[in-house]
Amino acid sequence: MMAKIEEHYSIARHTSNLKSSPLTRMSASDILMSTGMAAQRHETALLLWDVAFRGKTSAKLALVDLLAKSVAGHMLRHRLKGNPRTLARAAVAWYLSQCPACGGEGHQIIEGTITRSDELCPDCHGTGKLPKPEGEAFRWLADEMAQLAHSAAGCVRRKLAVDL
Repeated sequence: MMAKIEEHYSIARHTSNLKSSPLTRMSASDILMSTGMAAQRHETALLLWDVAFRGKTSAKLALVDLLAKSVAGHMLRHRLKGNPRTLARAAVAWYLSQCPACGGEGHQIIEGTITRSDELCPDCHGTGKLPKPEGEAFRWLADEMAQLAHSAAGCVRRKLAVDL
C-alpha cells in the first residue's frame, strides 16, 4: 500500500537522512523542495500542512491571521456575527485535535488490549475528530481548511510529478 503524500512530508520534516528511499523512489529533500515550491503559490494551504505536521506557535499564529481574514470576508458577505480571529483560533484548535476516546483513529479499542476493533468509535463516529462546533461561519471555515489540506497534497504531488 502506498503512503499518502502527507505521511511522506511528515517523515521528511523529521528525518536526519535526506537520501532517497528505495521504497518511495524519492528523497526527503525531494519532498521538502516540492513543498517549498508549492508554498510559493499556495501559502495558506502549505501553512496549514506545516501547522498540522510540525505545530510551531509562530506558524499557528500566522495561519490564524490568514484564516481570520478569510472568514471575515465570508462573515461580512453573509452578515454573520462574531469575532473572526476567535473563530479562526477555535477552528485551528479543532482541526489539530483528535477524539479522546479513540485517539483520532476512528475505531474502538478492544477492551483489555491495544488492538482496534472494526467498530466505529461511538464518540466521533469514525471521523477521528469531535463534532464541529455549531455555527455557519465555523462550518464554512472547517470546510475551507479541509479544502486547503487537500489542495496542499495535490500541489505537492504535481510538483513531484509522481503518482504516490
